Amino acid sequence: MRTLRKRTADALTERLMAEARGGSWPSVWDRFEGQVPNCAFGTMGLCCRACSQGPCRIDPFGQVETTTCGRTRTALVAAEFCRQVAEGAASQLAHAWPAAGGGTPDAGPVLQAMEVAREGDRSAEDTLMAAVRAALAGASALALVPADGATVRTKAGPAALGRDEANVLLVGRFSAAAAGAFAGGRGAGVNVAGACGAEGEGRFPVAGDYGSQEVLVASGVVDAVVAGEACVAPGLEKAAQAAGVPFFRLGAGNPSESAVFGGATFGSARFGSPGDVEQVARAAEGHFRRAAGRSTRPWPDGPEAMVGLGGVARDLLTAVAGGAATASGLRGVAWLGGCNNTRATHRGPILDQARALLAADVLVLASGCAGAALASAGLLDPDRRDHPVGRGLAEFLGRAKETAGLALPPVWHLGSCWSDGHTLALLADLARAGVPVLASFPEASRPAAWATAVASAARGIPTYLGPVLPLDGTREARDLFGRVLRETGGKALMGPGQVRRPEQVAAVLRDGEGA
Repeated sequence: MRTLRKRTADALTERLMAEARGGSWPSVWDRFEGQVPNCAFGTMGLCCRACSQGPCRIDPFGQVETTTCGRTRTALVAAEFCRQVAEGAASQLAHAWPAAGGGTPDAGPVLQAMEVAREGDRSAEDTLMAAVRAALAGASALALVPADGATVRTKAGPAALGRDEANVLLVGRFSAAAAGAFAGGRGAGVNVAGACGAEGEGRFPVAGDYGSQEVLVASGVVDAVVAGEACVAPGLEKAAQAAGVPFFRLGAGNPSESAVFGGATFGSARFGSPGDVEQVARAAEGHFRRAAGRSTRPWPDGPEAMVGLGGVARDLLTAVAGGAATASGLRGVAWLGGCNNTRATHRGPILDQARALLAADVLVLASGCAGAALASAGLLDPDRRDHPVGRGLAEFLGRAKETAGLALPPVWHLGSCWSDGHTLALLADLARAGVPVLASFPEASRPAAWATAVASAARGIPTYLGPVLPLDGTREARDLFGRVLRETGGKALMGPGQVRRPEQVAAVLRDGEGA
């Protein structure tokens, strides 16, 4: 298949991709290129499947102005956007409900947004307001979940996977209990790493992100996979089967459900007992032995990453908000979050924006898959001396080192995307204190990332969402959403049409755009 463009900006992922492509497994990039050209109606929010009278679509340049039921072009775009945001907020509620330590999440706004999007009888403005309320409910729910644990140093990227031991990869969302079971019961000779949320709980090495999870498995560097809840690529199990890698699936907390392993069922899906973890570890060791180890394969040393800086960030940035450190030359604080999207070069927009911000003396906070990308690039390594930072940011980091008593990298990792409720609260506090702030989700693909982006803009933080802004079906829908955000005290939600180059992200923060 012809490659349409560069697939990844990460050299190690590209190397593993080449190994994976030696087999018959079609990667996520192969499948994406098989879908090109993508449906423009769906991309622009102009396709509706809310009822069985459709699907209906509205040509943005044609004469048809309504769906069968009578939705207008602007109302349709608003409803599709609201539906996607509500789905993302629902995912956040699903995580927060069993894990919340300080209250009960409010599901009402999310349910209302789903109803409004489905029925389509409200004005576009009311529909977009429902999306904002749902996003804020999702973010508030995440803030009830205890933040990820203490600051630790770990390996990042494929280097987090050991060459001379069996590797177990945890992918997706895991409860603290399930993650703790793996952290404490894996045994000698077994290495456990995480991706797409699993790295947060238990502080496992950050092995990959949403875009690279299939590559890690298909390339033969993983010996067993345990899929958690949410953010697990649907193609991951097939990638494991193609590579002969044992695959376990975590159930939804129901003890009667079983884990799937190689076509057979084994034990409890909850993975809460030592026997469950031992079973996974033994399967991984068996695969490692059958593969005759990996001693003949060149193995990258990879960067170290300092993760779990949430508490440190709040303490130090509270001083910034009080004016104690602004004289050091720090020009602002930017948060990079979200997932990966095959519409863009894997990790390319995240890395480009981070480097532009660092050069402009902006401190970068990171979470989720953006954090994994920046960790693999070495930007979370406090010992490196070649970080591309401006002079003002370098001075700030020097002062921060003196205050915190430890060397700090130019990008501060705050946890998985399931900790974004705390990150959002921190940035909102900084914004209210007058500190220039910005949030960016440059490779967002999952509805939860869209919900977080909307909540960010609604809380007064200029926010970028790419590589697609699901409001591009009509100019009226974009304008209406901007008005809704302003009426709630928010800032603009910008898309690729407003921010075309990485340098423009720093300019938005510097010039105070998005007001």
